[in-house]
Amino acid sequence: MDDLGALLDPMKNPITYAVPFFLLSILVEVVALTVLDGHDDGEATPGPVRARGYERRDASTSLLMGVGSLVSTTVFKIGSFFVFTAIYAWAAPVHLPTDTWWYWVALVLALDLLFYANHRFVHRVNVGWAAHQAHHSSEYMNFTTALRQKWNPWFELLFWAPLPLLGFAPWTIYLAFAFNLIYQFG
Repeated sequence: MDDLGALLDPMKNPITYAVPFFLLSILVEVVALTVLDGHDDGEATPGPVRARGYERRDASTSLLMGVGSLVSTTVFKIGSFFVFTAIYAWAAPVHLPTDTWWYWVALVLALDLLFYANHRFVHRVNVGWAAHQAHHSSEYMNFTTALRQKWNPWFELLFWAPLPLLGFAPWTIYLAFAFNLIYQFG
């Protein structure tokens, strides 16, 4: 899987297999909030019963932003793959073996640390916040909100660039990042 075609193949992307679980989680949450959540205010709710914590337009916006993010992320992946491959091939002092257990542990930990640094940056620096604020634009906190992702991955290339420089193969970075995103959903 060290070529661009394999990287972009949806059947080799763990997120493809996570989508049904994302949708099932949303469905379970909606059912729990409509059926199991008692209305303790004592008043009859006019119109159709709706889930507390969900508003149709807001949830639709979150889902649409998630789909848009898949498109923009694919474009980002293509561009950054070439940059990361060049860094890995010409600047990395060592190429770590991808077939060891410690490689994957080190990669997941390094990626998570850099994700934390990136996330801190986008919350603290105005230009970063400009790219990130759409993710926080919902009035509701539910599973659809977790799918409300940005379409503009500004500066992320700079945050992930140390990984190929440290000897992590570019294709493994994207695989680890996919698992990181799945983990974040929950």
